[in-house]
Amino acid sequence: MVSDVLTDGLRDTLTVFEESADLGEPLTATEVAERLDVSQRRGAARLDELVDQGFLRTKTVGTEEQVWWRPPKRAAETERSFSTLVENVPGMIYRCRNETGWPMEFVSDGCRQLTGYDPEALETGRISFGDDIVHPDDVDHVWHTVQEDLAHDGQFTVQYRIRTADDETHWVWERGRAVGDGSEEPPILEGLITDITELKTQAQHLKHEIDDVFERVDDAFYALDTDFRFTYVNEQAEELLQHTEEELLGESVWEEFPSATETPAWESLHEALKTNEPTNYEIYFEPLAFWVEANVYPSETGLSVYFRDITERKERERELERYETLFEESTDVNAVLDPDGTIQYITPSVGYVLDYDPEELVGDNVFEYIHPEDRKTMRERVAETVDEGENRPIAEFRLRHADGSWRWLEARGRNLLDDPQIEGIVAYTHDVTERVERKRELKRQREQLAALNDFNKVVRKIADAVIEESTREEIEQAACQQLVASDSYKFAWIAAVDPTTEQVTPRVEAGVEGYLDDVELSSALHEPIGQAFRTGELQVSGDVFADPDFEPWRDAAETYGFRSFAAIPIVHKDTLYGVLGVYSERVGAFAEDERSIVGQLGEVVGHAINAYERRQALMSDEAVELEFLAHDVLDDFGVSAPEESRITFDQAVPLGDDEFLMYGTTTGDAFEALEALADQLPHFAELTVVTETSDEIRYKLRLVEPPVLSTVAAHGGRIQTATIEDGDFRLIVEVPLGMDVRQMTDIVRDTYLAPELLAQRQVPQRDQTTERIHQVFTDDLTDRQRTALEVAYYAGFFEWPRTSTGEEIAESMNIAPATFHQHLRAGENKLLSALVAEEPALR
Repeated sequence: MVSDVLTDGLRDTLTVFEESADLGEPLTATEVAERLDVSQRRGAARLDELVDQGFLRTKTVGTEEQVWWRPPKRAAETERSFSTLVENVPGMIYRCRNETGWPMEFVSDGCRQLTGYDPEALETGRISFGDDIVHPDDVDHVWHTVQEDLAHDGQFTVQYRIRTADDETHWVWERGRAVGDGSEEPPILEGLITDITELKTQAQHLKHEIDDVFERVDDAFYALDTDFRFTYVNEQAEELLQHTEEELLGESVWEEFPSATETPAWESLHEALKTNEPTNYEIYFEPLAFWVEANVYPSETGLSVYFRDITERKERERELERYETLFEESTDVNAVLDPDGTIQYITPSVGYVLDYDPEELVGDNVFEYIHPEDRKTMRERVAETVDEGENRPIAEFRLRHADGSWRWLEARGRNLLDDPQIEGIVAYTHDVTERVERKRELKRQREQLAALNDFNKVVRKIADAVIEESTREEIEQAACQQLVASDSYKFAWIAAVDPTTEQVTPRVEAGVEGYLDDVELSSALHEPIGQAFRTGELQVSGDVFADPDFEPWRDAAETYGFRSFAAIPIVHKDTLYGVLGVYSERVGAFAEDERSIVGQLGEVVGHAINAYERRQALMSDEAVELEFLAHDVLDDFGVSAPEESRITFDQAVPLGDDEFLMYGTTTGDAFEALEALADQLPHFAELTVVTETSDEIRYKLRLVEPPVLSTVAAHGGRIQTATIEDGDFRLIVEVPLGMDVRQMTDIVRDTYLAPELLAQRQVPQRDQTTERIHQVFTDDLTDRQRTALEVAYYAGFFEWPRTSTGEEIAESMNIAPATFHQHLRAGENKLLSALVAEEPALR
């Protein structure tokens, strides 16, 4: 029974030791692999797993050879442990033959509690599980379910009823599988059966509760299964459908109501079942002579349909449509008002212009519906009409629509207080919302064009200013000052964000005093600064008073008089230097065209800061060297390597579309370990040998994710060493003095090998010639020129004799040979110019 808990491979391996003459006889991996007819590596892996599970012991004999043996007492101990486990499993564990009646070969003691019978009664055949215990009504269902599931994947799960020795009926859940190599006839099954009677009872109670809920639903409701058969009908549905639930249960809705197949109901129900998305429909159902509004909700078991009779509503709608047709050419709303603004009468056109019921408005005061900013002016206009009695033009004003929006009306008034048929002020209004909005849109476009023109000038001035500044603070201050010097922006600031603590620290501000003292900047996930920091993308609030994310700063917006805000990430080549906040008095600032230019501003400032840091690095005599170490990285991936083996990662060459070529070397005995590692890591796409000697193999590895070498270089670091030696990964990175060491440490730790910082030290900076060449290589070469040089170098193109031809390299880069040679020569020219001339020749 112990071997039953092992995989087939581990069971076969354990059998090799059991079949030995001496149970404790030690065997080598080679001997075991030969007997199993598997590779030595696969055999060794199985042996190590059996050692981990306690079935085998191992030790090293001499200096290198390792042997394994099975302790003589282990089998008995395991047998006892397994027996204890079986006895404590809730339910009945069994082994039986897959034939009629399921004759039992083994039954656990849980049989007594589950069935009331002793295990011996089933094992001897005195009691047949299939004939005496499985409920007669469920025997065929259980047999067919088990056979179909076994034919599918060798396993099965089934629920059914059993009869106990006390003649009680219980619900059980069974899961089992076929065991052995498939040669047994009939097949042997093993599995577990547990009592789920209580769960079934609870489910039934829940169903009754749900039924009660359905009965309390005001709408008519019925449920259908996946074959569109009725499974439930409430009283309201019985009344509308003119059928009882008893008449409908189990019947197809299409057979009971065949004319429905010609209506939208057919499409709606089929679409809901097919897409698993709710649908709805309205139809006039002629057989029952009423209008139906229905909402259809799909589930795993079928459809739930809620519907109601909307005949009266439809009749009212038709009357309204006929009435509205009489006024469809009119967009005017006329009213009779008392001098204080009380509405005596208003034309029905208010219904489709402002969506109000005229009768509801009669008696209300019109000034309650006028925008607060327009009320004073309109009161004055009404008063003038009362005093002067002539037709008087009334200024444009805003009136609240029933949906809460504001409509612009143009009105004139006439004093007919002395007319006995009117006795009021007649107001004639015309909806001019579209005209006002067009005028506002034209004004907004003019302002936006002016802002864009202004902003383009600002960006150019910032670009000129930051180039002239000599420190990072001066660069940031110049950017903010140039922004607020324009008419488009009120004030601006720049803040740094700590990548570890996500603390926001203000650095500079311009255009306002005290804002950063009064307001706490936050990098919370849902807030603009936090979003800009995490995504590296521009975040905009076109109206801070309508933006829920800006709610904490609305008081500040009132105090400092701004309506729009932009959080601009300051970045250069994936390095975030901070966030630039820009504020405008304009609603809707930073729209699409303006936003695209604003986004470039962060890159301009980021590039200037990066250039400043590069200058500082070149001028410094020292750099910071960071040493990282990760122990036993190969073990983490289940890969073993010989002692004193070595793998180097020399250079990662980007190919575009997140593909890279990694070049490096291994000692002759370590290449197998690198192959095994490549099998474990999905982004190690293709590993090939470039050159091979007796002592060293130079390899090429195609990657589909950025490697740690490329990630470090993208953030301003320089890899000195990257090796796996004796299973330990060691990485030495050089960064310019003054660079954020903690940010670089976090970047390295986030890689898949997760090394820890071992040491940090200041080291002498490399000579200026080297720096100049490195600058030309990183900044002046195009991506294609740099890639061509790197691939050619690591592929052995410059060696004699060449180990790779230009055609082979061009094929690996997916370009034509002529294109490869063009990029290669252009890159060589620039590098040689940097070496032999004072200024590199940039072509």
